[in-house]
Amino acid sequence: MALNIKDEKVHALVKEISALTGDSQTAVVRRAVEQLHLRVQAQSGRGEEIRRSGARIGAQLVPLEPGEDPTAFLYDDRGLPA
Repeated sequence: MALNIKDEKVHALVKEISALTGDSQTAVVRRAVEQLHLRVQAQSGRGEEIRRSGARIGAQLVPLEPGEDPTAFLYDDRGLPA
């Protein structure tokens, strides 16, 4: 199985990291790809968690009547904070 990196900057960075760490270029690329994969998975899971929370909160909302003031509960009959 082969991966041919044609971007000179990427190749130079991989070579430099390899030289600094003593790891093979393959190990450097593997580690970078694994780290990115974990980050993407975590972000994807977080998005799903947010969607579930939104659905749960949305199910608890009470619809307003037409013309009803959505801020009415914040104030008393004198217009002061409740």
